[in-house]
Amino acid sequence: MALVIVLVVGFISFVAAQVIMNILVVNSTSCFETDSGLDYLNRGSMSGSFWWNSSNGTVTYNGTFIDTCLTNSSYVLLEGVCGSSINANLNNLAAIVNVDCRIVNGTNGTCVAGRCA
Repeated sequence: MALVIVLVVGFISFVAAQVIMNILVVNSTSCFETDSGLDYLNRGSMSGSFWWNSSNGTVTYNGTFIDTCLTNSSYVLLEGVCGSSINANLNNLAAIVNVDCRIVNGTNGTCVAGRCA
């Protein structure tokens, strides 16, 4: 399944000041999360209905994404976030952001069990 990165100015400008390495923004018709936004220190999950356009048409996903550590890195957290947790104007968006835990918790930060430690 191919993913298409959609850049949304409001979303990007908010997270650019954070410790974000990369971001994937998708559309959402519903989105709920357990850790209330960009919370790098607690493992959470994001559930809902998501969609994006690909070269093969519209792709939909209904399910849950659990914050997790990138498998080939000891310091990259993949954090799911609903747009509405950041700003009410972003309520039809969701994102997966790649977070550099070394910056969140100093030079020796690591990702453990879906959170920066």
